[in-house]
Amino acid sequence: DHGLDEALERLEPWRQRLGKRPGAFDAGAASVHLMASDTAGHVAALERALAADAGSPWRRVEATLAQARFGDAGRADQLLGPLTDARLPRHADAPLQWARGLVQLRLQQRDALATLGAAVDTLCALRERPAAWIHLACCVCDHAVPLAQAGLYELARERIGAVWPVLQVHAPRSLLRLLEAESLLPAP
Repeated sequence: DHGLDEALERLEPWRQRLGKRPGAFDAGAASVHLMASDTAGHVAALERALAADAGSPWRRVEATLAQARFGDAGRADQLLGPLTDARLPRHADAPLQWARGLVQLRLQQRDALATLGAAVDTLCALRERPAAWIHLACCVCDHAVPLAQAGLYELARERIGAVWPVLQVHAPRSLLRLLEAESLLPAP
């Protein structure tokens, strides 16, 4: 209902409230940037969150995924390195697969679509958990578009159709427009 600047201004009181949790404010603000289609702001906020809490593997996962989706693929690949051996919570599996697949895709590596497909499968197994829905929506979109571009339209449409109720509600408008441009949205 409001512009990005106003939304961020309304969040500002939380900076102090979250002051004892390094990076928490910027990590939260990153989602506001994303919903406003400010992908550069999203990436920058997650990089600030990582800088504030450099020892947090989860902050690294978030920054890696942001860079892989919207930023510098080389930076995302660099951030992925230490995560290979990190002890991460189980819920980090899908975002890591997703980031790895996007890095592979952007660097034109052979296994990109398979890696992204594995991330979608991992997230689909979590579709009963509302906390996973936004990731599922975005990951499916990030997988379906390159599938279609590779000529695999039926598989791309299957992926979209399997999670369409989640996508309708949770996918950012920019991703829905991208799916529409690729003729991947289900018929009304």
